[in-house]
Amino acid sequence: MAHHAGVAGRHISCRHIVVWTAAFILLAGVAMPAEADKITLGLHLKAGQSFNLLHIIESDLTQTLMGQEMNISQTVGTGYTFDIQEVGDDGTATCKVTYKSVQMIMVIAGNRVEYDSTKPPASVPAAAKTVAALVGQSFSLRVSPTGRVTDVRGVEAIYEKVLKEAEVPDESMRATMEQQLKEGFGADAIKESMEQAIGAHFPDNPVDIGDSWVKQITVARPYPMNLANTCTLKDRKAGIAVIDVSAKISTNPAAKPMQIGPMAMAFELSGERKGQIEVEEATGWIVGARFTQQISGTIKAEGGPEGTMSIPLSGKITIRIESKK
Repeated sequence: MAHHAGVAGRHISCRHIVVWTAAFILLAGVAMPAEADKITLGLHLKAGQSFNLLHIIESDLTQTLMGQEMNISQTVGTGYTFDIQEVGDDGTATCKVTYKSVQMIMVIAGNRVEYDSTKPPASVPAAAKTVAALVGQSFSLRVSPTGRVTDVRGVEAIYEKVLKEAEVPDESMRATMEQQLKEGFGADAIKESMEQAIGAHFPDNPVDIGDSWVKQITVARPYPMNLANTCTLKDRKAGIAVIDVSAKISTNPAAKPMQIGPMAMAFELSGERKGQIEVEEATGWIVGARFTQQISGTIKAEGGPEGTMSIPLSGKITIRIESKK
């Protein structure tokens, strides 16, 4: 009897092992397609490719200065052509970037300035000469598969030409404008704006629909801010990855005050940003994006004729990115 019980026990144990093994294989087989469905989002560019991108920023801000409420409404649209010249073994791409078009609408205290390089007026408004001079100018950049801009070259010639076109006779005003142009079109500024436009949203690892990741971004323009972005792969359809983005905005405590002539301006801002990005999976190139950003806070201005001032600021900023053929 003991012999039969031992044999039966062995049969039961063997049967359990077979069942467990079959279940493990079955579960592994089920899990494998889910792992295969994950996608590595990033730039997969090839030499000879060319992309057109339109970047539009619409801002509607209100600030209170010496008891007077002032509304500043501005739309700036910049069209770029990206020509991929070379791609290294590590996937880093060298791009020639050309300003293809610029549009500007600015309304301050009821005064309106408008310019569109695709429909140029007989004479360029004085306030639009700096942006008008950008059309046709080029610079080069190197961008990694993760969307990080590692090098920017040729920007000095851009702000030198812009400064020349502005025709500022006063030396002090010219020096102030030159400093502003270096800040707005210098290598750091270009690096920041290009990364935000084409690569700041990529995850570090392969992701599946429903997966989320966090991307911390520090920007200096238009205001020094930290953005804690939570990105979620919402959908994949017809070769397009759809990414939802939600961000908390806070002041960058390490930022130096912004210098405008003799005035130094420090910012205390907070807010949130929400939006969505569509990316072509094959290339990683952005197909389109839209963000809505709400901010509020104060600007502390020092060095002006009125001494130190605290200026409340609030408003809405909308950013649109469109890929054009």
